[in-house]
Amino acid sequence: MAFNPTPSAHIAGITVTSNNLVIPLSSIPELTQAEVVDATGDIRKVAYAIAQKLHSVYQDIPAEDRPTKWSVVRNTSAGEDSPTALRAIATTFTINNPLNAAAETEVVSEE
Repeated sequence: MAFNPTPSAHIAGITVTSNNLVIPLSSIPELTQAEVVDATGDIRKVAYAIAQKLHSVYQDIPAEDRPTKWSVVRNTSAGEDSPTALRAIATTFTINNPLNAAAETEVVSEE
């Protein structure tokens, strides 16, 4: 089976209303409403949860069907006795060359 680029195939409930991208909180398991609202939220938690979701989406695609022009890699490192760890989540895209003034910067098609 080939890679399906349709957003809703990977993120349940994703929609667009007017000019707003809408992703239900239930589609991002590591994120709570309290972490999103200004009174109690934290942009770092939002960014981390979205990065984790992208990694999960990528990993859920069977290896033979994964896109060749998008990848997500996650790395975690910690000392044996450390109470914290460092986690890097790298997302790589093949895009049109932004140095070419005639080209818009956008993700290149898998075709």
